[in-house]
Amino acid sequence: MKVIIEGVENSSQKEKLRENVAKRIAEVWNVCRENSKIREIIINCNPGSSNAEHNNGQEKLATFDHLLRMPNNNASILVLPSKQQELINSQLKRWDLIQLVQKKWGVDKIDPFPRVSLNFVGPPGTGKTLTAHNFASRLNKKIIEVSYADIVSKYFGEAAKNLSALFEFAKANDAVLFIDEAETLLSKRNAAASEGADHAVNSMRSQLLLLIQNTPIICIFASNLVEGYDPAFLSRLTRIDFPLPDENLSERIWETHLIQELPLDSSITANYLATKFKGLTGRQIRQIVIEAAYRAASREHADQTLCPEDFSWAHDLVCSNETVSYSVATGFLENDKKIVNSKVSDAERLDWE
Repeated sequence: MKVIIEGVENSSQKEKLRENVAKRIAEVWNVCRENSKIREIIINCNPGSSNAEHNNGQEKLATFDHLLRMPNNNASILVLPSKQQELINSQLKRWDLIQLVQKKWGVDKIDPFPRVSLNFVGPPGTGKTLTAHNFASRLNKKIIEVSYADIVSKYFGEAAKNLSALFEFAKANDAVLFIDEAETLLSKRNAAASEGADHAVNSMRSQLLLLIQNTPIICIFASNLVEGYDPAFLSRLTRIDFPLPDENLSERIWETHLIQELPLDSSITANYLATKFKGLTGRQIRQIVIEAAYRAASREHADQTLCPEDFSWAHDLVCSNETVSYSVATGFLENDKKIVNSKVSDAERLDWE
């Protein structure tokens, strides 16, 4: 990550520089530890300036035009448990009934901002993003897909303004707003905030609460973790869980991905694959089919039929890749853990569980 420090030009202000830099560094650290995708943050060390002084007096707020697009056409491969599908259908129907309930029946007198606010919760690869795109597609709306990094400005402290701009942009374009990796945004506010960074994050989350409550749009949040959510968010969002598929659901997912054009060996069926490979997410199943197809296609002067060996090879490839990625994301590989623990005393040895 690159940190750009813009210094103080007036020599009489140099004594204040150290304190200002320390404060900005604390803010930078708070952002970076919550989201590693941020690559550049500009720190303004001039105590008398504001972010608006950059760019010839114009505020450096995030723009979202490049994130507005048509949703993926995924209806043919989206497979959800019946309970989750019923919840999705009910929320789609709710949006269609707004005019009747709000206007004709007068509910806008007690709730003037009709909206659909959803919270998709589940492990990676279980269909949260796919469902958000399908939701927008069924309503013939565009989708805006963002993450925490898209909202937090490199001019730190502008996140609350960026959120307001984002919700207004979604409203103006009649688009579904999909916020992925939402646990950072929806976490509990710090009641004992003492640092500037803590106040900025609290301000951002308070602003988000108001936007959810008062903006008449469809907003979908997605997260792997909900344990740290602020209760105020939980009470404003309809939660829909995305569990890991059981064997029956896995078979249905395999069935949708074994498309008709694939040259499959007669032994390859959805039932065979669901029975042989357990505990997979929908994303893993899709990737296994793709990798198996490319492996078979690489046999240019031999039988290119997708056989059991192709799927076993693809399964090992996909699952081993995800295992390594997860280990890296959590800090260390198993060998790294052994090296660290070999260099410290028993008292200092870390509990990696």
